[in-house]
Amino acid sequence: GNKRVCFRHPSYYEKLIMAFNLSAKYDSSPYPLHLIVIGKQNGGKSKTQECNLEKMNEILPIIEGSGSTMKSLIPSFNSQHTKAGSLIEANRICFVDEFFRILMRVDKDERENQLTHLNPLLEHKMRRFGSGNNQLDAQMTAKLFAVTNPVFGTSNMQTLCNKFDNSFISRVLIWFQDDEHYAQITNKTENDLKILEGDINHDLFLSIYDYCNSFQVVFDRQRVLQIYEVGKELIRDLYPNVQSVYGGRYKHHIFCLVDGLVKLRCIIERDASFTANEKDYTNLEEIWQRMLIGWVKGIQHERFEFGHNKEDRYR
Repeated sequence: GNKRVCFRHPSYYEKLIMAFNLSAKYDSSPYPLHLIVIGKQNGGKSKTQECNLEKMNEILPIIEGSGSTMKSLIPSFNSQHTKAGSLIEANRICFVDEFFRILMRVDKDERENQLTHLNPLLEHKMRRFGSGNNQLDAQMTAKLFAVTNPVFGTSNMQTLCNKFDNSFISRVLIWFQDDEHYAQITNKTENDLKILEGDINHDLFLSIYDYCNSFQVVFDRQRVLQIYEVGKELIRDLYPNVQSVYGGRYKHHIFCLVDGLVKLRCIIERDASFTANEKDYTNLEEIWQRMLIGWVKGIQHERFEFGHNKEDRYR
């Protein structure tokens, strides 16, 4: 019927998603938090996107990576048409399902070059894109929220960084769905669905979203950087390229994340100060450590799939 039901995820994951939604831009040339969630099939990744999209009033539906190419995401040109691509066309959030299938569809010799095309878009920089046929001046305004199965040997952070251009990987927050989360989702049945007693309407939700994305909260940067520095110890045994990704742009990501967590708590508690307290730092530390432990452990029992080229088996 018309009854609305909820299917809950672990609290730390729900906080991650909402903090991603509410967080503002950071850095000297401000850009937002982008998120890629990697997990096994039937772990609720696509459903999370669908629920989020339902609130966002986006003109674009979820981009299906299984049937899309990189040119569907970025500007492309021919003598007749100029297409901006989904990343530019999206307003608040660009949702992409099975994201890695898009990347692996690019020939491996061209993959790094294609991925670097995403970098200025993810940083929300105004740029001119063009070819001999046409040109386009544009910038991305949306956040990227991508989900994917760990196909083609991307089941942990080391193999992921060996597979794809690290300058691109550093610009997004990589989250591996852990076994606890996966088990909580797959062990539930339809009987576990709960009817929602109340619901926030679209206009109010979008007003909250837009307002929260327009300003930065107050927090202790040194306290946040301490959590960031502890993270270096958690990944000290990973390959140098993984540590380089972490050192490159994850300070930006942790500032965005704590910003969103503070806003989430303040909205729930009706705290108009929008200033971090001890609860926010505790939530940040838990989520950050779970993220990095996920980098180390990766996805267990990956269902291996290979790309179109034989070389992908060994990369």
